Amino acid sequence: MTMAGGGGLNRSSSRGQLPPQELLDDLCSRFLLNVPKEELESFERILFLLEQAHWFYEDNSVEHNPNLKSLSFKDFTSLMFKSCTALRPYIAHLDDIYKDFNNYKFRVPVSGAIILDDTYERCLLVKGWKAGASWSFPRGKRNKDEEDHTCAVREVLEETGCDVSRLLNLDDYIEVSIGQQRVRLYIITGVKRDTVFAPQTKKEISEISWHRIDDLLPASDDAVSRAVNGMKLYMVAPFLTGLKAWIATHPPPLHQKPETSARGFFFSPSPILPEAVTFIWLLCRGRQVLCGGRRVRRAAQPQWRILLLKQDLTCSTLPTALVAASETSGLTPQASCRPWRLPSYAPRILTKHQHLHP
Repeated sequence: MTMAGGGGLNRSSSRGQLPPQELLDDLCSRFLLNVPKEELESFERILFLLEQAHWFYEDNSVEHNPNLKSLSFKDFTSLMFKSCTALRPYIAHLDDIYKDFNNYKFRVPVSGAIILDDTYERCLLVKGWKAGASWSFPRGKRNKDEEDHTCAVREVLEETGCDVSRLLNLDDYIEVSIGQQRVRLYIITGVKRDTVFAPQTKKEISEISWHRIDDLLPASDDAVSRAVNGMKLYMVAPFLTGLKAWIATHPPPLHQKPETSARGFFFSPSPILPEAVTFIWLLCRGRQVLCGGRRVRRAAQPQWRILLLKQDLTCSTLPTALVAASETSGLTPQASCRPWRLPSYAPRILTKHQHLHP
């Protein structure tokens, strides 16, 4: 589609009527006339503002008034240059302005996140809204004077509804250059697979789902990289080699080798514990284990036993020969490098101010 002399609209592309002048004036006032002067110093910044106006028009005006015509950004820009007094003098140069803006957009740094589940076997991908859209990691262009990590947190929140600000490590990221554009994705861990995700913006993300990393293929010489299931992955593939290298040197917490303090008995430390422990649940596994100076014979099957302590133990004095767990303490015992949880009927760990009832 071309816009001769500032551009005629392709009116046959879709049904509906063009926005009235009153609506265009409102958009011009809302997104252009009331912004700081520095935002109007370049056509790149002006078209970024018009891009926001276009999103508002599509997501709000068209949605609430089905008689209005849905417009491409190029057609919308042409209308705004014609209707807005401040932009009208430049309409003869609109084709060049639009072309320069598209070139500029591909140079703006992009930031986002690679979100891993707690096993590091799956990553979270989002799919664009338009038909034929590809999958990608949640990400987006940096705003003016915005830090990379701030942009990543904002984009992830907008596209998935997940706040990763407390999970982001400034040193854990993968950065690649795609053409003239620098893309930095921070590696985020600790997100549960049952987390509910929901885009915060309209008509931007159509799907959000976990995908096995081993099913994704790294970048190749093909024009479009695809996963084993045929998914379009050209926005994902350039990061897979670096991601797998990072995972190889950062084993997930559930698969880290636990500390061993007694035969057949594993202790997984936790920073969260009650002040003092009166009794403790033990998972007996192996021929015999050492518990507070006495040995416990193995059971036919691994089972939970309760150990009454003669004196209260605190976080600093809890011997690593014991495995403690509580639904409220956050301490996870491990055996054979596999996570174990207390049975649902297990009582909570008691503090020194409580008593054990049979």
